[in-house]
Amino acid sequence: MKRLVPLLILVAIGGGGYYFYRSQTAPRVNVVPFSKLSKPEQEKRRAEAQDVVRQVEGIARASKQGEKKPFEVTLSQEELNTLLQDRLKAKNLPIENPRVGLQNGQLVVEADANYKGVSAPVSIVGSVTAQNGDVAFTVDSLTLSVFSAPSDWKEKVQKAVDDGLKKALRDKGSAQIESVKIGDGTMTITGRTG
Repeated sequence: MKRLVPLLILVAIGGGGYYFYRSQTAPRVNVVPFSKLSKPEQEKRRAEAQDVVRQVEGIARASKQGEKKPFEVTLSQEELNTLLQDRLKAKNLPIENPRVGLQNGQLVVEADANYKGVSAPVSIVGSVTAQNGDVAFTVDSLTLSVFSAPSDWKEKVQKAVDDGLKKALRDKGSAQIESVKIGDGTMTITGRTG
């Protein structure tokens, strides 16, 4: 019994430490999942997201026609989440509940990862910048549950997100991205067509 008491104390200290750590690393992106929004709110969000898609298509058209003019596109956190959650077909992906946050100059992507029947929160924090007339994503941190992911995982995720951003803007013709600014809840991309 005397040996059991120190063990229980260690377990209590460890559990308390874990609880404190987890409370400090709670999800940073608090958004209502698109599927849980009311039908009128879903339609409103889809319309707002479609406006952004039309803006990007207009930039692509102007670039392909050789028009030389400046552009600015501002995406809200809600629009990004609508595009992600409403359009992502995750049945072949090991993630659930993806969400995007725009905070303190950083892009935050969180999801619940499922690996061999075990679910754990994944958090990717990075920055989006303009480089060589295109966008570039750099991973600042990648965590799986409470653990920092290995550097080779960071490289793979960085490439996947970077490629995804580039693909989303690839139809921009010869438009040049000049700056990307992330504010609290918004991302603004400026550049020039032609």
